[in-house]
Amino acid sequence: MPSRGGSGGGDDWAAAGKDEAITFNETDLSLSTVNAAVSNGSVVRDSTTESISRPSDGNVYTDQTGLTENLEMSLNLEVVQITFTVSSNSARIGEILIDGETVATGSWGAGDTITVDKTLAPGDHLVESGEGSNSSYDLGFYMDGSTVSGSLLSISPSPTFGDYRNLSAVEVKSKIFEVTASWPLPEDLYAWDIALFQGDSAGGTQTIDVLDDSGNVLISDIKRGESLTGIDAGTNIQLRARVEAPTTENPSVDYLSRRFKR
Repeated sequence: MPSRGGSGGGDDWAAAGKDEAITFNETDLSLSTVNAAVSNGSVVRDSTTESISRPSDGNVYTDQTGLTENLEMSLNLEVVQITFTVSSNSARIGEILIDGETVATGSWGAGDTITVDKTLAPGDHLVESGEGSNSSYDLGFYMDGSTVSGSLLSISPSPTFGDYRNLSAVEVKSKIFEVTASWPLPEDLYAWDIALFQGDSAGGTQTIDVLDDSGNVLISDIKRGESLTGIDAGTNIQLRARVEAPTTENPSVDYLSRRFKR
């Protein structure tokens, strides 16, 4: 790294500056969260589960495009369990497939729940009823014509219509939450220094990634106090904390900071 001069020669740094998330309500701080919320000066997991329900049985569905043919789920985070509730006026379901893989077989009727313990990565997943269902209906989900989005799960309508009315609700369970902290680029920045953070992983794991302002990962799983000097001073960095902990625990992110030199 080039010297800034000074009578002593070598690196003659000005005093270090830092941006901090202490209460996570600082005026210069921008937060982006997934399944997370600020509580008592920390960022905590918002919920371990999230459910999306369709309109109640007996509704007249005038907008037939508000119906998904099969169930098209979009996950924002990894989930470890999915529970399907069978509609109160549904035919029997005997087989559930996710992305073409049979994940449950049985005999479920009106009002029953089907719980599948399976890890699904973020992204789009297709849920179908298989040949073992012996049902007069294909699997589906009424939506009233609009996408329903939550922190963990989104379901979008399909333009295809038919007798699809097997499910009334879908619930997913996740162990994970994320928070990304960003600040304006410091004035007169000469070099990035280190990242500091603190939290309670509550028997799980906490991973801190350094991102650029477009969300690209510059350094993954950084250690506390690890040097950032290899990152160009013209790049405005963000810090993303990803916490995965048992659903019975209460993990938190308590502090995030980036230090720099002018």
